[in-house]
Amino acid sequence: MTAFLYEEAEQKYPHLHTLIGGYMHQDMDLHYETCAEAVAAFAQEALPEERGGLKNDIARIVREHNQEPDAFHKYFGADIDFATCSFTFEQFVEMVLRVVDDPAAAKHYDF
Repeated sequence: MTAFLYEEAEQKYPHLHTLIGGYMHQDMDLHYETCAEAVAAFAQEALPEERGGLKNDIARIVREHNQEPDAFHKYFGADIDFATCSFTFEQFVEMVLRVVDDPAAAKHYDF
């Protein structure tokens, strides 16, 4: 990922940037069993306004990029791979929104 897009992602989608860069990075498997577990860790550690900010960031990137999975890759590069998480783009968005609201829901995504 280029520095320009990295910086743009951090500015445009700061909470999504924190989730992906801080929890769902390339070494995620060293810390979490599943992608949903990584999201649950973010949700448990984040302040309510950070969780709300993440939901807003997701809504904004979906709206601005018409639900194109390549938008995530454009901003976050190799840090996010839906196939590694066994999700389509739509399933990933649904999982993140559900687990951010209820971290215990991560157990429903143990695949």
